[in-house]
Amino acid sequence: MSPGVFVKKLARILGLPSKSVVVVDRALLEAGLRSRGGRGRSAPKFTVTDTATLLLAVMATPVLVRADEVILAWRRVKSLSLPDSAPEPFGSIFEARAPLPLLELMEHLIQTPPEAYRNLSLVLDVGIDQRIAMLRVRKGSRRSFEVGFVEYPDQGPGADKAAPSPTADGDMTRYTKVSEVTFHKLHGLLQLSTVPDARATVKSGRRT
Repeated sequence: MSPGVFVKKLARILGLPSKSVVVVDRALLEAGLRSRGGRGRSAPKFTVTDTATLLLAVMATPVLVRADEVILAWRRVKSLSLPDSAPEPFGSIFEARAPLPLLELMEHLIQTPPEAYRNLSLVLDVGIDQRIAMLRVRKGSRRSFEVGFVEYPDQGPGADKAAPSPTADGDMTRYTKVSEVTFHKLHGLLQLSTVPDARATVKSGRRT
């Protein structure tokens, strides 16, 4: 599956105009923030990192052509803390270290097969006006846990300034949301993108 087709299918999953998602993807590509390669069979395949980056850019970018600037800033967004215990597959995701970068979390969520969630549901809220995000996970009808993500300041003057809380009273940040359904679909799309193009195989005279 070519990157162009992948981007259009991703736009369909998100319910957005494909032209808008193409503009965001082009900004990331030109800035070197997603895989680049040749044409035809040597064209790059979308990786899980590319997919997570494009998803976050689409969610958090108010001006499409500046998606690259937005992603560079959101790379500094990490978890405030991690839960002491969490059901699988989140236990495996959170066992590595804290703070956890938001983009890394999104990669994990995309890579996780739908059957691994069992009776878990999630909502990931991403701020547009501020670089703040919140992951909320429920097990059945009960809340299981939630994790806040904020921008960690660069080292330097003022680096020790307290980070804002994602749940602070009066926070007027506008959010965009995705659920586990979106991550399930993106997982399936990535799996589909690894299937060889039958037309290219026939044209080259190869059989698989």
